[in-house]
Amino acid sequence: MQIKCACQTAAAINDSWSSILNHFEGIRKNCTALKEIFVPESEWPIFREMAPSAYDESGHRSILLGALKWGELNKITLPVHRYLLAGEKPKDSLRKNYKEDLIEKWMSEKTPLQRHRRVRGFNGKLAELITSSWLESKGWEINNLEALGGSFDIEVISPQEKNAAIEVKYIGEEDWQFEANLKSVISKKAVGGGFNVYDGYNYILFRVYEATKQLSSFKGDRYVFLVISHLTWGFLDIAIKDNWLQQYPSKFTDLASSRWNDFLSKQKEKKYPNIEKEINDILNQIKELWIIKSEFWEYSIDKIITLES
Repeated sequence: MQIKCACQTAAAINDSWSSILNHFEGIRKNCTALKEIFVPESEWPIFREMAPSAYDESGHRSILLGALKWGELNKITLPVHRYLLAGEKPKDSLRKNYKEDLIEKWMSEKTPLQRHRRVRGFNGKLAELITSSWLESKGWEINNLEALGGSFDIEVISPQEKNAAIEVKYIGEEDWQFEANLKSVISKKAVGGGFNVYDGYNYILFRVYEATKQLSSFKGDRYVFLVISHLTWGFLDIAIKDNWLQQYPSKFTDLASSRWNDFLSKQKEKKYPNIEKEINDILNQIKELWIIKSEFWEYSIDKIITLES
């Protein structure tokens, strides 16, 4: 499907942020993805005021303007054009809450941590759409999306012509990582503490468990895709590269930190009381786990792991 829009040919801009905003405004006037989804008319005055500015020490700045600056705007807007729009308007089936989450207005949150959490959610929704477009380019046929009322993030026919459902989990910087990095920037000194590599392994297992639970009602091949931001890759790198998911399959390690134990306790209280008892059986229900590295909206497969028994 060929998309004819200025957003698809926008080149990188090496200029001031105010100038980039002006270029963005020109593209937006004729781009339905930007005008109807990412920055609708009701949000444009606030976006125009806030987007060119960096926010205090966190350095937060508009994702859309950043994508235009680096010549990557097309990667964000392509799946919106492809899946969420019918001509000049959003599809009738586009879920209201999904559309709301794709508006870039996280900049209006009051604190750095609130902005960080909101933008992580924004990136999570983008990850589902970008993954769909990326899969389609590899020969998968998209049948339905959660964004359009589907029961799962992505429903597809695989290149092997099998019905499949995919849950996409975006892994960006966790709150503790963000706060440690922010303290380091503010103090201009390295902040101690680091991270426990076993926390990374346990966290991967938790996100896969969470996704697999969401796929439990699907009759067909089930996949979990972890889309991992390059900003947090170091937290998970050793567990992935050293194949810990094969060495310690479907079991949390007790070598993790107190921070992980606190996190797991909260999850057991809130939502998953039986997680430790059932995790092995749950994870065996998925066909494959795909580890996908994301860097500036460019996706690359790092590893495909078979868990289904």
